[in-house]
Amino acid sequence: MTSDAITIAIKVIFLTFEIAVFAGFVIAAHRHFKQAGKGVGTGLIYANSVLLMGATFYSTLLQTVVPIRCAVAVAISSAGALLFRWAVITTRDRGLYLACSGRVPNGLVSSGPYKYVRHPFYLSYIIFWIGTCLVADSLVAYVLLFMLSGLYLKAASDEEKMIRQSERRVEYEEYAARTSFMLPSPFRRIES
Repeated sequence: MTSDAITIAIKVIFLTFEIAVFAGFVIAAHRHFKQAGKGVGTGLIYANSVLLMGATFYSTLLQTVVPIRCAVAVAISSAGALLFRWAVITTRDRGLYLACSGRVPNGLVSSGPYKYVRHPFYLSYIIFWIGTCLVADSLVAYVLLFMLSGLYLKAASDEEKMIRQSERRVEYEEYAARTSFMLPSPFRRIES
């Protein structure tokens, strides 16, 4: 097999993997989350996600792909996909709403990945996109990653503000005091 054939095979495998995971996120968003109306925030997240996937696809096809970089990217993206799956399993039948819905969740989830971070879904998306951008390695992809991460952080922050203004505020404050916002902290005490 020639080096060109190997490069093409690596690109095809990487892009197929990334598209499959991205499609899994989209399908899960429609099946797992309650659709309480899609606001501007949801539209911006969808639009940026599609643009970032397109930028990744375009950049990956045009440039030389470094196999080790692809392997690291797949490992990172897989970590995001696994975190996402863990969060889905944990919140099955919990009636969570889609991002930027403007709705307070029906109840507090504090098990599974929610034991370590308050927003595992958003974190899983960011981890996935970091892996994706590693191979795309383009300024456009990195700018879109930065914008998309900002949208996820804003959505998470807005959701917390709504919960803190609801009848669940005391319970949520106690949960927030022992659980990190988005990145697990080795300094927080994990309760069993």
